[in-house]
Amino acid sequence: MLSKTRLTTRASIAGAALAVAGLVLVLLAATGVFSSGSSTIGHVKLVTTANTTPPTPNAQTDPFGAPTSKPDYAVPPPPGEPTLAPTVATKTTTRIYGANPFQEAASVTQQAKSSEVLFQPGFDRDAAAIAVVLNLPATSVQPLPAPPPFDTKAANVIVWIGPDLAGT
Repeated sequence: MLSKTRLTTRASIAGAALAVAGLVLVLLAATGVFSSGSSTIGHVKLVTTANTTPPTPNAQTDPFGAPTSKPDYAVPPPPGEPTLAPTVATKTTTRIYGANPFQEAASVTQQAKSSEVLFQPGFDRDAAAIAVVLNLPATSVQPLPAPPPFDTKAANVIVWIGPDLAGT
C-alpha cells in the first residue's frame, strides 16, 4: 500500500511540474519571445551615411549665437609694452630675484666653500631636518650671520650650495 501512495505522489508532482512548464511556455509565446521579427536584441545595424550639414543655430541652446572656433576677446598689452608675456616675466623676475638672478646665484655659489644650511632665529630644527634630507653633516647647520652676505628674500631657512652639492 505504501508503494502505491508513493507512485501517486510522484505522478502528482510530475503533473504539476509539467503544467508549470507549459504555462511558462504559453506566457513566453504570448509576449513574443519566440518571434524573431519583433526582437532587435543582439542585432547591429550599420549606418554608412554621415550628416555633413552643420546644425542650424538654435536660440534655446545658443542664445548669443552659434559658437566659433576663434576667441571673441583680446587682451591688450600694457601701455608702452609690445606684448604682455615678457613684461610680466621681466618685472616679476626683477622684483623677486634682482636684476640678474642667474649671475647673482652663480656669484653666491662660487663664494661658498662647502654647502651650508643657514637659518633665521627659531628655525634651527627646520634647518637640521633639511640638512638630514640633503645628507649634510650637522656642522653645516649654522645661524644666518647678521648682516647676511646676500639678499635672503625674507627666507627663514636657506641652503647655501657649495661644491659638494653642486657636483663640482
